[in-house]
Amino acid sequence: MRIKPVSIRHVSGFLAAVSIAGLVSLACVSNAPELGEEPPPVVAVLPSTSPTPSVLRRTMVLPTMAPGPATRNPVGLPPVKVATAAADPVIIRIQAIGVDLDISESSLTSWGALAAPTDTLGVVWYKDGAKPGMVGNAVLTGHLDWSGKPGAFFRLKELVPGDIIQVWTADGKEFLYSVESSKLYKADDAPVADIMGAKETPLLTLITCEGSFDYAKHDYSHRRVVRAIWY
Repeated sequence: MRIKPVSIRHVSGFLAAVSIAGLVSLACVSNAPELGEEPPPVVAVLPSTSPTPSVLRRTMVLPTMAPGPATRNPVGLPPVKVATAAADPVIIRIQAIGVDLDISESSLTSWGALAAPTDTLGVVWYKDGAKPGMVGNAVLTGHLDWSGKPGAFFRLKELVPGDIIQVWTADGKEFLYSVESSKLYKADDAPVADIMGAKETPLLTLITCEGSFDYAKHDYSHRRVVRAIWY
């Protein structure tokens, strides 16, 4: 029986449609090596220039020096007033870990799982959740690695509370999020309701794979979940 996708604004309905295994597969299974192969080494390439956030792009910057402005929120500012209108997210920049990438949108598949990004530097926003600035949970996922190359969220585990995540929307607005937490969960028993469920404040959740590669499951053992709040 095929499971109909359900909006993740409603935790109970969402969890009824998506099993833990299907939910936390996220951006992991499709980026794994073929069964029986050794995972290829990941090599990061340092580009000579840094892109600007004025246009969409398909690059990732790994900085060689200390990040510049919009990197830290040391005073822990509270959320700002919730936006009355919101547009789709199109760009994400995290200077602390060298991310400057386009965002595409996706939803639940026809069988109730979350679709993974389709390439190495793909970042996917789940459109059934909140948009930037909305009360709720805006969820983005990206690969840890892909075919021997670092994925969009290869360095996600390096983020610490206070790091800044910048998100631009289709109408040109910029939203700043301050990292609150970074947690590692076993893939088989991740707290789905907490990770994906609706929230009462405007939050951003970033998810990728981590841990050891399981050849039997063709998947990674853990999920890295970074939670940030709009301020």
